[in-house]
Amino acid sequence: MSGKRTAKITLDGEEFVIHAFKIGELEQLTEIFSSKASGTSMSLMVLRLALLRAEPPVTDFDNMEPTLDEIAAASKAVLELAGLKAAVNPQPEGTSAV
Repeated sequence: MSGKRTAKITLDGEEFVIHAFKIGELEQLTEIFSSKASGTSMSLMVLRLALLRAEPPVTDFDNMEPTLDEIAAASKAVLELAGLKAAVNPQPEGTSAV
């Protein structure tokens, strides 16, 4: 199948190739965003979903030890691959980023 979209992310010092979400996974992604979880919890849920079809396979997500920088960069890459833009430093209404 042509047009397969992938991205590379690094977690726990290991590089993974992730694939664009399938329709069923996009539905799960919508449920994650609809949850009342914290931003960090949502990021981890999104990463868990993205790593289901990762290459190489992730055998024990719960025992990985990624840095916060790795989590942030990987989450951004996953959301961009899904066609979504992560909010970076959102500004309160009436202010602008310099």
